[in-house]
Amino acid sequence: MAVDPLTLLAGAAIFQVAVKKDGDETQPVQIIVMPQPPQALAKAEEKPIEEPPSIYEIPLTSARSTWTELTDVSPGDFIHAYTDGTLDGVLLKLSMRPEDKDKDFSTYRLRYENKIHRNFKYVWLQNPALSGVTLYLHVGRKGSAEATFDTEKPDSPITTPTSYNTTLTTANTEYSQALPSNCRYFEWQCRTEADVRYAFATGKVAGPTAAYHTLKAGDYYFSPQIAQGAAPSTLYWASATAAVVVELLAWV
Repeated sequence: MAVDPLTLLAGAAIFQVAVKKDGDETQPVQIIVMPQPPQALAKAEEKPIEEPPSIYEIPLTSARSTWTELTDVSPGDFIHAYTDGTLDGVLLKLSMRPEDKDKDFSTYRLRYENKIHRNFKYVWLQNPALSGVTLYLHVGRKGSAEATFDTEKPDSPITTPTSYNTTLTTANTEYSQALPSNCRYFEWQCRTEADVRYAFATGKVAGPTAAYHTLKAGDYYFSPQIAQGAAPSTLYWASATAAVVVELLAWV
């Protein structure tokens, strides 16, 4: 049986097939073959690969009175900082940019154990002389073989910081600050050592009235990645200590 293509019209192929029966003459038969619509290829979903954390041991015996870059610490997405002693007075600064070294934001006052989730390439340290104390840093990264970023999604790179300073002039009085539109991450602290009450609804922190939360003196609040959109949330603060300043950093 011989098959010869004759023509291709509007996506349909017409073939002439010569069919010979026993004892009969050969008769031509036309067959029209309609192509199947293209099928989308299923793309295997790429799951993030979480790399094992890198572990660094940093002796705190010698004081670092100015910001000292920890050049041996690799970039990461989260960091677990802890010690076998005390971390009183130990400060850690994380950033994606080297020029942020001398800026006020992205500074963490460390306690006995600290888990910080944020992207960073640079790490700086300040500490008093703490004899016999070692700072342990576990740095982790999440990635994939072919990482792609969609700027419309909340997990896309965060590049634009907005800083706010809010003075809580009068003790036990509510003050507020709205997050910027499309905010995807924020962090804040009290500039001085004072407890600060906070809530995400008005009328909770001044009295105070449940439900509210307390950021203890020397602690640092950092949010997970969020998707605030065009109508962002508002933060409400109050403190029993007058004239304290809340430092807020929001990322869009």
